[in-house]
Amino acid sequence: MRKRHPEAVAALDPATSRDIPSWPGYRATSDGRIWTSKLGADGGWRPLVQQLSSIGYFSVTPSVGNRRQKVHVHTLVAEAFHGPRPDGEVVRHLNGDPRDNCVENLAYGTFVDNEMDKEAH
Repeated sequence: MRKRHPEAVAALDPATSRDIPSWPGYRATSDGRIWTSKLGADGGWRPLVQQLSSIGYFSVTPSVGNRRQKVHVHTLVAEAFHGPRPDGEVVRHLNGDPRDNCVENLAYGTFVDNEMDKEAH
């Protein structure tokens, strides 16, 4: 299953979008979308197509130089809005829905915290 966002925009609102430090040229929006400035000659931003994995997480495949990698959307949104992931921690979906990648639903925590979230939902 693919989650499509066909629209392109000239600029992204800085109040609701942030650069993804580990992926130059990519931005995450607070609603859980990943955008790139690399897909068009017009200089605008275009959303990446998100693919739903068999385990229920959306992923995208950004590329920088020779580096191309499938990455879970929640990890990119968390990095952009919450900073680098602390050692030993994971990204938690606070409402238990792995498809909800809104920034308000994501937080860093321990593996145990994450498992407790799963049991609660």
